[in-house]
Amino acid sequence: MANTGSKQPAAEGNRLLSLWQQVRPELLRLARALGCPGDAAEDAVQDVYVSAIQAGVSGLEPSDLRAWLFRVTINRCRLEHRRRSRWRRAFGKLAAWMRPREEAGTSDASPVDREALAAVRAALEDLDEDLRVVLVLRYFLDMDSRQIGRTLALNDSTVRSRLRAGRLILADVLRKAGHVDGS
Repeated sequence: MANTGSKQPAAEGNRLLSLWQQVRPELLRLARALGCPGDAAEDAVQDVYVSAIQAGVSGLEPSDLRAWLFRVTINRCRLEHRRRSRWRRAFGKLAAWMRPREEAGTSDASPVDREALAAVRAALEDLDEDLRVVLVLRYFLDMDSRQIGRTLALNDSTVRSRLRAGRLILADVLRKAGHVDGS
């Protein structure tokens, strides 16, 4: 008698691998857009794949599996930010304790584009996570509100209202910093 039970898990694993190969570049872009630097983004995305294998989600429909991969990537990036934040606070306290006071304002002037980009990144980092995630999915990964809603398990109208709120907050911050006209 043929063992058909072992072929089904292999087929599901192949389905996961196939989808993984398609969405991995998008997941990397998502992780980087959410602020994970190069190696941390690679590690986060790899952890997502391992989590998918361990959770046995390969039996999900492709669209559901894709949404699951994006949600887990977002959560993994949140964990990475929390971990980095704890280290930054600890390192900042240690550095302040170890070095004498240094004079501020010794940095060179930056080009306007770098300054604007830094302002956008800083404004994004200061946003509430719920707003930041929908803005990143929309503007860094070109997802529409329906795709974002499916990925985050939100209503389309909730996604659109978060996009609007996030854009208004970013525009206000950039306007106050002098990077956007007040008109």
